[in-house]
Amino acid sequence: MELPDPDDAEAVFAYAMGFNAYEKYGSFEAAASIAHRAPRSTLDARVRHFTSKNRLS
Repeated sequence: MELPDPDDAEAVFAYAMGFNAYEKYGSFEAAASIAHRAPRSTLDARVRHFTSKNRLS
């Protein structure tokens, strides 16, 4: 899966919401921990977008 352009907020949001980090990692804290370690070039970058969106909610 191709990563969205980081300047395209709508694409980043759609990408992030296509992944349930809570389900995969068990909690926001666990997902955030992964997000801070994941390079943008990996699929785990999706969890970074997911946690960023949910931190702002």
